[in-house]
Amino acid sequence: MTSASFTALLLTVGCATSALSAQVITRWDFQNAAVSVNNSPAPSTGSGTATVLGMSNILNGVTSVAAADIFGGNSANGSTDPIQGGTPVIARAWRVRGGAAPGGPSANGWSSFAPQYSQGAQFSASTLGFSQIVASYDIYVTDRGPAHWQFQFTTDGLAWTNAGGVGFANLAGDRWYNSNIVNLTGITAAENNAAFAIRIVTAYAPGTTTYLAADAGPMSNTSGNWRFDMVTIMSVPTPAAASLLALAGLAANRRRR
Repeated sequence: MTSASFTALLLTVGCATSALSAQVITRWDFQNAAVSVNNSPAPSTGSGTATVLGMSNILNGVTSVAAADIFGGNSANGSTDPIQGGTPVIARAWRVRGGAAPGGPSANGWSSFAPQYSQGAQFSASTLGFSQIVASYDIYVTDRGPAHWQFQFTTDGLAWTNAGGVGFANLAGDRWYNSNIVNLTGITAAENNAAFAIRIVTAYAPGTTTYLAADAGPMSNTSGNWRFDMVTIMSVPTPAAASLLALAGLAANRRRR
């Protein structure tokens, strides 16, 4: 599915859910952040904190989506940020790229020695006063970036639970993987909770204890990154959540075809 068609999909979902009082609690679109080093960009809507996991250094920061797409040869393949496709394209994303082997120096990449789920990004936002929680995000994976990622959430700030299955870059890096929607509406502990947070972290290739890069090679520890955009935590009444997930499933099926 193209960026334009998915943007239209989001508008359709937005119209459907707004009538049912769907509400964005916190969103990071990174438009309010300068293109520079940034290990914890502020949200564009609501309140919360974004944190780099396992790789806080000068290599992480807000970047231009246009530059990211040109770098990957996919200038028409942007995130779902509504500003994408403007003249000029000035949408921004958050690039996470710095890693280090245990006991080793900082590197321009991810550590293949780090434990599973220990590298990535965390987004914390209180859901006090809100129920029926849904999360969504866009992620860009370079060809040397980790091919698999896992969405997790916490309701106490300590224990993390996997949700939404394992994301996979499909051996095609340097592109956006949009419309990642995780339905948490059946989890009452996620509601009305000041300690709620989500994170997207590296996962081993299924059935192994090693990481795989998006170009099907091993992780090099010297290159590769992820970029995040339109990271959203929202409250969606159950009928609206069902519609949202149905449309997201349709989008995923189209992308696979």
